[in-house]
Amino acid sequence: MVLLRLPRKGEVRGRVPLMSSASTLRRLWLHRFAWLAFLWIASVGVLALAAALLRLLMFAVGMTL
Repeated sequence: MVLLRLPRKGEVRGRVPLMSSASTLRRLWLHRFAWLAFLWIASVGVLALAAALLRLLMFAVGMTL
């Protein structure tokens, strides 16, 4: 096999399977869901912090109800 005009040399490595096992797919799904949950919670926290800062700023300049 020639890639970028360099011959392939070295030991043969194992091939990547086309289909993963059920446990690998489940672990991947749980990992992705954990990242989704983390990003959602972090974004809600940042929005709450921004709202609190805006509320403090409005209170400081006398724009509260």
